[in-house]
Amino acid sequence: MNPGRYAIALLSLLPLWATMAAGPDMNADTTALTAQADTPGLSQGLADSLFRLGDGSISREAFDAMLLEQWRLARYHDRDMPESLWQQGRAGYDMDYLLRANLSHTLEQLFPQLRQLPVKEAASRVQASRDSPWVAMPDMAELQALLKAPNPLGYELSGVQQQALGERIAIELGESEQISLAKIFTEQSVQGRQKLLQADTDYWQQLIARRAMQERQTQWLLANGMLSGAELDILRYLTRARLLYPKLLAHFGVGAEQHGDNPALQALAAEVTGDEIRAFYRQYPQRFQRLKQAEAEVWCYGAQSEAEQARRKNAAERNRDQDPTRVRLADDATRLVELPCRKGNDIKAGVDGTWLRSLAAALPARSLSQPVRSPEGLWLLLQTGDKTYDLYPEDSETTAFIARNALAADKAWQKWQALRKQLGLPPAQRAADVHDAQAQANANANANANANANAKAKAKG
Repeated sequence: MNPGRYAIALLSLLPLWATMAAGPDMNADTTALTAQADTPGLSQGLADSLFRLGDGSISREAFDAMLLEQWRLARYHDRDMPESLWQQGRAGYDMDYLLRANLSHTLEQLFPQLRQLPVKEAASRVQASRDSPWVAMPDMAELQALLKAPNPLGYELSGVQQQALGERIAIELGESEQISLAKIFTEQSVQGRQKLLQADTDYWQQLIARRAMQERQTQWLLANGMLSGAELDILRYLTRARLLYPKLLAHFGVGAEQHGDNPALQALAAEVTGDEIRAFYRQYPQRFQRLKQAEAEVWCYGAQSEAEQARRKNAAERNRDQDPTRVRLADDATRLVELPCRKGNDIKAGVDGTWLRSLAAALPARSLSQPVRSPEGLWLLLQTGDKTYDLYPEDSETTAFIARNALAADKAWQKWQALRKQLGLPPAQRAADVHDAQAQANANANANANANANAKAKAKG
């Protein structure tokens, strides 16, 4: 199945999975249950409930296949991968925090009574439990005292702050399980940490209250038989699998990284040989096309309204008002292009030639542009002609760059397919054969251009 379609569908399903992903230990990466199971093993009723939370964009069969794929990939990650992807950058939210945040939101959708569920606060630390946590909220004066000696970065704790917040317990859940203010702080993103360091009392108290409420909600569902402990274990791992999925796609080079860089693809590109580049160049020449020639007729106006009025006229009427200036890529791209601009008495106006030719090259062939404002403040209309193409030289750096990236993506996809086969998953469907599709698109465009050119020639004859 297509990973891109998965990613879209998963966004709509994440809230429920994250909702159910609570349990005795939210920091546990695996459970005894999932360590042995090769399939999610959802009950029919729970699987139906999960599917109904979707937006209907995928079938039930595709949904089940998606759950199985993510489950097995997560198990592969936990059992066989030497490195762990279960982490978040220092600038982002803690992964377990994201789990719990989605948990509370979706639980309240599934069980509306949770919105009115009060937090049962224990009278003392001794009586504290997940069902009845002991909570101690800080006030402004205490926060200001704890947050003195700040870190110059503005979103990290200094050593003094780390010790002070680490010793200040905000929540007790029984059996010596404690949640400190330092833990509340480190789970937040950079923006959230900045608010907390400003001693935003309401924000501190909101985060503490929500953390206690999440424990209360989960235990209430278990105590009232709404969900079983086994179901929570399964759904916790499904949630974990969903969060790991885009990280695994990026790790294996078949999904985009958040900021565009992909170490897996970079490593594979470095392995591409010169012989592979030459073979790829000869097999897919259309991948290496470059624009050789583009031309356009240009009309210049002093106001946007004049350009819009002229655009509504046909070509013959425009030519009577003002002879067009022709620009071509092959011309000297550094000089100014003088245009007869209808601003005053046929004043000649200069327009940057590089900008003007780049615009002509970017516009579709054989099209009339909308009014375009030049850097000099003039208003232009461009009527583009046909475009012609040739190929980058086989030994050019551009050719090597294009081929390396394409071949790296091919190698990543082959490894991805091999891993899926190893895990007993069906082959994934790539978004068409990217090389043949691009070649065909370019061939069609050139064929259309040649046909139009021949038609024009016959008409003149």
